[in-house]
Amino acid sequence: MITTTSSNKGSSLSSTKMSMTNSTTSYLSLISTSTISQTTVSSSSTLLGNTTLISTTSTSKATKISSTMSSSTTALPTTFTKLGCYSDSLSSRLLPIKQFNNAKSPNTNTPLSCAFYCRSSGYQFSGTEYGSECWCGRTSPSRNVSLSSSSCSSNCSGDARQSCGGPLRISIVKDKSWKPAVVARKTHTNKWTLMACYADTNLNRTIEHGLAPKYGGQANTTVPNCLDTCFYRGFKYCGLEYHRECYGGDTVPDKARKLSGDAVLAGCNTPCVGNQTESCGGVGKVLVYVNAILGVKH
Repeated sequence: MITTTSSNKGSSLSSTKMSMTNSTTSYLSLISTSTISQTTVSSSSTLLGNTTLISTTSTSKATKISSTMSSSTTALPTTFTKLGCYSDSLSSRLLPIKQFNNAKSPNTNTPLSCAFYCRSSGYQFSGTEYGSECWCGRTSPSRNVSLSSSSCSSNCSGDARQSCGGPLRISIVKDKSWKPAVVARKTHTNKWTLMACYADTNLNRTIEHGLAPKYGGQANTTVPNCLDTCFYRGFKYCGLEYHRECYGGDTVPDKARKLSGDAVLAGCNTPCVGNQTESCGGVGKVLVYVNAILGVKH
């Protein structure tokens, strides 16, 4: 019995020790787990289990917040669409009208502010360049000079979180709600019919003879005034260019110079000095009409 009692006491002592050991282990484990959970915020690349999940969740939330902030600061209204980044040239600007360069205060340039400036001035296309420049135009840029978006990496002067082109790199936006401020007259009386908008040069004119409009000269240039002058002079073809210039000739315009699509959208979009609602060609572009009786339309 003594042996048995001793055995029971030894068993009880052993059980007590094991219980203490288990308690201590659980306590240490709890401390360890708590410590791990607190340190996972900074780094936990070698930890497993719940710790990794906590770290992953934190990273996911941070990514989501960052993404939301980015999209909210760069998104444009649905009436505008980004066309991308393009190479520009000092001698031949993709968008020829410079709205502003606010490299000095006030620094307000962003793709959206530039787009609104151009819209208010009657232009469909806007472009931000070199951080602080805003350019406008009515002609879509050629894909031949398009670049990757990373080429337009200058911070906007109005919001450093956005990109506004770069050195001779322009970020272009199209206004989808834009409508032509002027229209190209289709016919005049029963004699003249619109052909198209053509490219022109000073050294080699598409329509060869410069004319002074019959009624009031260049100060009163309108489409009817120019066409009546061409008819009076007996020309088969008649053209208007850059607000006030009138041309007449008998040579069929070069097909290679013909610009496809709507004449106004093709660049014949400058209003006549005598009638601001009608097109009188454009910059380096002539709006050509053919005499329905004398000329050959092609």
